Amino acid sequence: MSRDPRIAAVGRVLPPHWYDQETLLAALSATGPEAPQPGAAGGAAPRREGEGTSSRPAARAYPALEGFGRSNGAWIAAAAELGEAAVKLALDKAGLAPSDVGHFVFVTVTGLSVPSLEVKIANRLGMRHELRRTPIFGLGCAAGRRHGRAADTLRAFPATSR
Repeated sequence: MSRDPRIAAVGRVLPPHWYDQETLLAALSATGPEAPQPGAAGGAAPRREGEGTSSRPAARAYPALEGFGRSNGAWIAAAAELGEAAVKLALDKAGLAPSDVGHFVFVTVTGLSVPSLEVKIANRLGMRHELRRTPIFGLGCAAGRRHGRAADTLRAFPATSR
């Protein structure tokens, strides 16, 4: 009898800083003429009235760090910390231990990490060494919609569904 994959629990963790849209757009525009401008091709999306987003969380206080290396390093540290907390919370809610996880699907939209973040989080939590991993990166905001890929994988390899 086949059992469809399901989400046993969700761990929701948000960064500590909150900024309204106007502050974020002003900070982005102030970074220089080469910065992506709101609404420009490849730039930050313009605020859409009625979209329901008046503020956004951030892991660090603004202004941004100088240079990609420093900014990305700060992102890795914050993402690993927040990711670990979210996974730990979800496992606790589901009544599971880190060693119970057989397949770890991790989706991120910003920053670059080699090894990828799920490796760092798995090591921090003490997940087993034969853990199967699926890092999903580089899809922008659409990355969050790739949870179907996790379900497909678990249907194909049901032994990893724990």
